[in-house]
Amino acid sequence: MMYKVTYDLVAIPASEYFVRNTRQSRHIHSLAYRQIQTLKDYYMYTFFPRTIIHWNALPAYIAMLFAGLSMCRPKIPIYDFDNKITSQLNGFRDADDYYHRCSSGFHLKKVVTPTLIIHAEDDPFTLSEDSPKADELGPGITLELSPQGGHVGFIQGNIPWHPEYWLDRRIIQYLKQQNIEAREEASEHSDLQLSSN
Repeated sequence: MMYKVTYDLVAIPASEYFVRNTRQSRHIHSLAYRQIQTLKDYYMYTFFPRTIIHWNALPAYIAMLFAGLSMCRPKIPIYDFDNKITSQLNGFRDADDYYHRCSSGFHLKKVVTPTLIIHAEDDPFTLSEDSPKADELGPGITLELSPQGGHVGFIQGNIPWHPEYWLDRRIIQYLKQQNIEAREEASEHSDLQLSSN
């Protein structure tokens, strides 16, 4: 993914999310990014902070392999990239086989446990029209479409390098609501048992 972001092959503008590492070192290639610092331990282990560490550790000849080519060729649609590279490197026949075998969409109808699915309409990888439809969801699923959020981001805030995580707050709200509903249901159930005795 960092390769795709760095070489402008996906709709994630690297300059808006990442800062180039300006410290010169013979151990870090020139396409390295500054490590994302975070106050929350769990964010440190999410995709981009963790992946930047691996990207920066690549030997320069690998990171720079296609350095001059991205300027002179059009962006590759993600489907084509997955069809020719991702699927082949991971033992799938093609992109359709990769998407079919790795998708959880086929199991959503069976979900009865209260589950919140949040999807951003501006996600550059999973388009909003690819979101599951109401008839594809099990009785336990609540689907929320957010106009913004990017790909698993939902980051906001006005102070640079001190983001606020909307997703964290929303998950806590959802869990609190589920807890309240479970308590009410348990209370109603115990009231029924008392009245039948």
